[in-house]
Parts: sequence; C-alpha cells; structure tokens
Amino acid sequence: MTVRLAKDGRIVNGQGADTDIVVASAKAYLHALNKLHSKLERAHPQV
Repeated sequence: MTVRLAKDGRIVNGQGADTDIVVASAKAYLHALNKLHSKLERAHPQV
C-alpha cells in the first residue's frame, strides 16, 4: 500500500505492507507522516 501526503507544497510517499488492507493503510500513512515530520526537523535544526 502506498499513500501520498502533501503539506506546504511538499509531497511525500509512505509505504506499508500487511495482509490486512486496513493495517497496511495505517502503516503507510504513519510512514508518510514520519517522513514529513523528520524532514521538517532537519530543515530547521536550531528550532
């Protein structure tokens, strides 16, 4: 399962795998959220 999230013009993809489609979707969504959050932290390390 792959999901795409966008925030402030940035787009990230998240991937998740599981035999249950709901679990796979949740994993993919969390993966994408983590990518958005971690890139924001690295972009502004002084904050």
